[in-house]
Amino acid sequence: KLLNFIIITMTMTTRSSRRYVPTSQTRQHLGFIPKKWKADFQRTTFCTLGLIGLVSYQTLLLIATDSFMNRYEREQGPEKEFGLILDPFERTPAAVSGSAPAEIESLEKESGFGPDQAPQSMACVERVLHKCQMYACLKHANGTVTRDKRIMESRDSLFGYPGHFVHRDIDVERKSMTQGGGSRWDAGCAVSDKYKFVYVHVLKSGGSATKEFIRKSLCGEDDADCKRVDEHIVKPVGCSSAVKQYPDYFFFSFARNPFSRMYSMYSMMDGFPKASGKKGPGSVTDEFKFDQFVLKPTERSKHTLMSPSHYIEQSKFLFSSDNCPVFDYLGRLEYYDDDMRTILNHLNATVMLQYMDSNGGRVEPVNTWGSSKKKSKGGDLISAYGSEENVIQKVANDYRRDFELLGYSTRVVPSH
Repeated sequence: KLLNFIIITMTMTTRSSRRYVPTSQTRQHLGFIPKKWKADFQRTTFCTLGLIGLVSYQTLLLIATDSFMNRYEREQGPEKEFGLILDPFERTPAAVSGSAPAEIESLEKESGFGPDQAPQSMACVERVLHKCQMYACLKHANGTVTRDKRIMESRDSLFGYPGHFVHRDIDVERKSMTQGGGSRWDAGCAVSDKYKFVYVHVLKSGGSATKEFIRKSLCGEDDADCKRVDEHIVKPVGCSSAVKQYPDYFFFSFARNPFSRMYSMYSMMDGFPKASGKKGPGSVTDEFKFDQFVLKPTERSKHTLMSPSHYIEQSKFLFSSDNCPVFDYLGRLEYYDDDMRTILNHLNATVMLQYMDSNGGRVEPVNTWGSSKKKSKGGDLISAYGSEENVIQKVANDYRRDFELLGYSTRVVPSH
């Protein structure tokens, strides 16, 4: 905009100056440049130099700010980062589970509201320097939203999008994710006009189980592709197109600890062996060890036919290129059943809740390659990673954006 202004100013003043350019005959008689022409030229030069100085100042300011942020990041390390907010506080994995009962009681006491009126802990999104930034906030009974000072001042909490509803500032709009899925049931999104929701499928984060649950609860046990029900009840849809077609629907998905997700990717290779033979536990992983899978990603295609799309970061399915969340609620695979019930209650999806209750209040898992493989390691993910610090660091580096935006610690490998 500044450059356009400079060009327009120079053009206007130059055109204006031409009116005062004397003819050759006039120059012969006068022998000097008219004062008006000289004044216009000086004014143009002054404006141009002033605007160039302003642009230079802003550029240097941005460079200095970026340099400071990079230096701070290097000193603190990636584990100190809090989404896009550089958090100077120590982080522990405790708050990954969202607001604990003690925190809820504290909210009730501080606010003076009862259990039904206590402020709701949310993940608020604002736009800073052309990118979205998340901060902890509280939605009060009267509808107002304020920053959550308890979280901001706490030195022992880890706050992220998972387990929280999203509140967007007025200048933050829903934008398409970086990586959109297909329009089929296997890897695409699902939309329900009846309940006005869009489920965003993130590969290796409970997607198959969620799709299976949606189909069976809304279409019946024996209608695998929901072809016997009206399309307005539920249908598959391309994820990127869903953002454009249904911007006012409720978008939800599930996230997973990147350490756990990496081991699930590794275990799933047993279902897609490249060499001839029978697929099953150990068909690939007995030969191609976990540390090799992590440290040598280019070797994976030599052992499995599994699509490389399963290795893509979760954040590419869930966020736009400028880190704005696509979802309105992001559940946690670690607390899948509880978070699914939270979503269904919000949607008032009574039919889906009834189906869930008929199955003991839980959603049946579908792909269990990771669970089967972990059993051979004693059922503990920590023992699967072992003491290989380079393996842990490789996962932390390759999926750094997931750790940052989803609020998981790069220093703690979960037990499951």
